Amino acid sequence: MARVLVIGGCHAPGMRAGYVDFLKRVADDYAVTRVVHIGDLVDWASISYHEKIPSLRNAALEYAKARKQVTALARAFPKADWLIGNHDALTERQAVTAGLPPELLRDYADMWNVGWVIHPRFTKLRIDGVIYFHGDRRGRLIRHGVTSG
Repeated sequence: MARVLVIGGCHAPGMRAGYVDFLKRVADDYAVTRVVHIGDLVDWASISYHEKIPSLRNAALEYAKARKQVTALARAFPKADWLIGNHDALTERQAVTAGLPPELLRDYADMWNVGWVIHPRFTKLRIDGVIYFHGDRRGRLIRHGVTSG
């Protein structure tokens, strides 16, 4: 069975200082054999559908800062599965809103310079009978007997 390290939403460039070192220590301590980033690797606050924060200068600066953090994470974990989350997918979502064809978008691996296996948004990744997915999934979700969706 795989020993899976699940990396939570980093929301780069908002990733906490020391997080990559913490993850490496955990991976070493538990002899991790597989890494799964559960989504929202990046935040994309500057292109979100929410109100903008005036202190955010622009999307280019956010991208440059986020890419530095993502590069550090990818160096620490060169092999990983990345489940695309709702924040990661903002470039695709904004392109749809603007009516742009998806062929105009860059591939996630190229955009963020990672050699990871990238799984499309809403993917349910199964590893040894355990299902990994980002929390914003299509359809109906049943939790504790309550249905939503």
